[in-house]
Amino acid sequence: MRKIVSNASPLIYLAKASLLSILLHIYDEIQIPMSVKIECVDEGLRKGYIDAAIIKKYIDDGVIRVHNLDKETKKRAELISRMFDLEVGESEVISLAINKGENEVLIDEKRARKVAKLFGLTPRGTLYLIFVAVKNGFLSKKEAIKKVNDLIDKNFRIDIKVYRKFLELLEAL
Repeated sequence: MRKIVSNASPLIYLAKASLLSILLHIYDEIQIPMSVKIECVDEGLRKGYIDAAIIKKYIDDGVIRVHNLDKETKKRAELISRMFDLEVGESEVISLAINKGENEVLIDEKRARKVAKLFGLTPRGTLYLIFVAVKNGFLSKKEAIKKVNDLIDKNFRIDIKVYRKFLELLEAL
């Protein structure tokens, strides 16, 4: 069974691109800490974001599982946050993955990805999921490029080298 613990930004951007469903084709279980739910659903709904409503439906349907962190996991997250200057959601994702014995975390932020690797986790990002969706035939190359460009127009931050590499990998499929 393939599981992943996700941070807020990949969920938000996948929802904005109408691609949240690709998670279901890649993973059997998507987990998030409560802080991620608060960031991408509660705060998003308060601001009137459509992507927040989409993510909420996935949570309500049990597709995305929300976890309240136990005391030990919360303490570890706070320590990771302070030591590596990470946001709460990022450090809680890493701590929850460690606690649950999961290997993969869905995080786009560069620093958080490096920290995840330090803890033996495999960080995945939004572009990885889109690439796997193309590789598995859930999305065409043309659709993938259009979706990524649309995300960039919606303030998805991506290093030009990473974008070029993504395009090269798509071309090689």
